[in-house]
Formats: sequence, structure tokens, C-alpha cells
Amino acid sequence: MMESAHYFAAGDPATLTSMKLLLAAIVGTIGFVAAFYLLSRLDLRNLTSSFKMSVPLDVITFLLNLSLLFISLVALFVALAAFNVAREAGNEQRAALDASRKAIESVVGTAQKQQQLLDENLKIASAHLELVRQQQEEEIRRLAQKPKFEFALGSIPEDALSKVRIRVRANEQRVVELVLSVKNVGDATARRPILRASATPANVALSEHGQGQRSKDPNILQIGGFSVMDMPPYNTSQTPSRYAIDVFAPPNLNTFSIMFRMWGENAPSHAVTGEFEIIN
Repeated sequence: MMESAHYFAAGDPATLTSMKLLLAAIVGTIGFVAAFYLLSRLDLRNLTSSFKMSVPLDVITFLLNLSLLFISLVALFVALAAFNVAREAGNEQRAALDASRKAIESVVGTAQKQQQLLDENLKIASAHLELVRQQQEEEIRRLAQKPKFEFALGSIPEDALSKVRIRVRANEQRVVELVLSVKNVGDATARRPILRASATPANVALSEHGQGQRSKDPNILQIGGFSVMDMPPYNTSQTPSRYAIDVFAPPNLNTFSIMFRMWGENAPSHAVTGEFEIIN
């Protein structure tokens, strides 16, 4: 009853039609009952005597009552049948609406899950993009970093090497020992640094300390390559690289010059020339 009232209140067309039919049946029944009541109040004996009816009065009254009752029952049955049909149609419509509502809720739920999945994928993609951006910035900074060499000969800094004549002492074999210090004052490690020393005049021989004179290109010495370790920045290692070089000066030669040049796989070439004078 509560469901029927709900659909009636909601304005369901089928329910409204059935209610109208039921109301018409009730009104018709009341009309027939009223007509029967009025007819029963009439003096049928006078009517039958006036029309000279040959049918007994009781039979006429019984048939009239039976007809009225049959018509009332038929009207009531039709109204009830229409109401049941309308109610079943309303139930089917309600079931269809419930199914539609559930389908819509399912679609909405699926859409919400897909939205959550998209949001999670977006977060993952954003995090990955941020990581790639950071790696790219780090690579740009790394590529911008370069090693830079700075020479020193003993206590003589680089800026004084090419400005003054450096006095040195030779031993009895006319060998002068030089110790060259090299710092990487850049902000990147120098990979496979190479030191090249060239003496002038050409009869001045060079070699690594303790190796003796060489027969091929005696005035040129190259140290480094695959056997030399990389040179980290000085601000991290706090230790310069040292190269001990023996200079073989010929007799009666008291002045000579040496150009020191260093480069690496990722380092530009850097050179400085020093002037030397042998004193006794």
C-alpha cells in the first residue's frame, strides 16, 4: 500500500488511470444501488396493473436486482483488473528504474576508478618527469664544469715562471733536477692528464727522474696517458700532482728554457714557459 501511494503521489500515469477506473466503478455501483432503491420505492403493482403485465411482480423485482448486482460486479472486476495491471506495470517500471539506477551507479563507479587510476598515473608521470628534469640539469651542470691546470715549480708560482729567470744548480754530471707541481683548480676531474715538456735548445735532454738519458727526442718528455690516474679538483683532493724531471745540460751551456704543457680528455691545453740559468 505504501508503494502504491508512493507511485500515486509521484504521478505515475498507469496508477492514475487505474484509480480513475476504480472510482468510476464505485460511482456506477452507487448509481445502480440508488436506482434500485428508487425503483423499489415505486408501486410496481399499480404499474403492472396499469400496463396489464402478465409477469409476476416478484420475478420482475428479482431479475432487476440480479441485473444490477451483475453490472456492479462486472464494473468492480474491470476496475480491479485495471488496477492490478497498472500496479504490475508500475512494479516493472520501478524495477526498470532500479536497474537503470544501478547501471548508472556502476558506470559512475567505473568512471571514478578510472579517474583515480589516471590521477595515480599522472603523479607517477610527474615524478618521472621531475627526475628526468633533475638528471638533465645535473648533466648540464656536469658538462659546464671543466678542469683547469695551474703550474708551480718548487715555491715559484705559475704567474712568476714566465717573468723571471730561475736560477738552478747542476750536479757533477750536469744534471738539474726539477719538481713541477700541478693543481687542478677547476670544478671537474681531469681525465687522463698528459704532461709534455719541451727543452730549448734541442741539445738539452729531458727524462723522468732516475730514468737516464733517452736516445729518441731527448729534448721532449711526455708523461701520462692510460697509465696515469685522473686528477680530481684540488679543493677536494688538497694534494697537487708532482712530476720530477731530470735536465741534462751539455757542457758550456748555462741557460735553457722549458715549455710545460698539460691537457686531458676533457681538459683544454694549458702551457707555461720557464727560463733557467745554471749557477755553480
